[in-house]
Amino acid sequence: MAIPPLDSPDKRHDFSHIIDFCSRIRHLEIVGSNIPLGKSVIIPNQYPVNLTPFKSLLSINFKLVNLSKISEVRGIPKTLIP
Repeated sequence: MAIPPLDSPDKRHDFSHIIDFCSRIRHLEIVGSNIPLGKSVIIPNQYPVNLTPFKSLLSINFKLVNLSKISEVRGIPKTLIP
């Protein structure tokens, strides 16, 4: 589980660079599926999608995504929300 960088003495748990990267993305495409990934039991459309980290989006494209699984959209321009 991720730990905030100030609380972790071990930098392997620091994910702030990922949040920073996500906050700079301008164009995003999310591709969903009802088929398990590879040999796993993970079915992408069964998991929630949180768009909060993507604060600089200019465009977003959904393909085969279960839109009811979009859980958070704070910070996303209303013109981009389906």
